[in-house]
This record gives sequence, structure tokens and C-alpha cells, in this order.
Amino acid sequence: MQYPQTMLPPQPSAHVFPAAHSNPVAAAPATALPPPSTTGSKSSLPPLRSPMAGTFYRCPAPGEPPFVKAGDKVEKGQVVCIIEAMKLMNEIEVFS
Repeated sequence: MQYPQTMLPPQPSAHVFPAAHSNPVAAAPATALPPPSTTGSKSSLPPLRSPMAGTFYRCPAPGEPPFVKAGDKVEKGQVVCIIEAMKLMNEIEVFS
């Protein structure tokens, strides 16, 4: 069965949307961060610096042991953590 087809010219249509209501929100009071811990002696070891900003993960997956623990000796090329940046998981290795 075939139906007759008729082409209609395009017709403009107007859509009216209600204005959004803004509910003012009170700003949270600023809280001072505690100063970094300075207890203990200064380490003679170089700091580990990440080449990017992101979310730090100490384990390769939930429920698995961490790559390294505080006090572990690490070697050049050893993965010590994962940094998630822009949905990519980047392994951070010891380089010196």
C-alpha cells in the first residue's frame, strides 16, 4: 500500500522557555589549612616529583597492594604510583 506524499514548506516556530530562577548560595567560610608537617629530620633523598597534575593512586587496582610503601628502597625505572590525568592512567617511575 502506498500513501501519497506531500511536501510542505518549512514553517518557523517560536519556542518560549521560562527564565531560570537563580537561588543565591552563601559562600562557605574559608578554612586555613594546617602547615605541612616538619617533624623528623630532613631527608637526604631527592623528592619524587610528578611531571603532571592529576589524581594520585598508590595501587595498580582497588584491593591490590601499593606499588611501594614509605621506607621502601626503589630503583631507577620502578613504578611508584599512577597519576590519572584527563582520563588517562600514567605510571610514574623513578628516574634518578
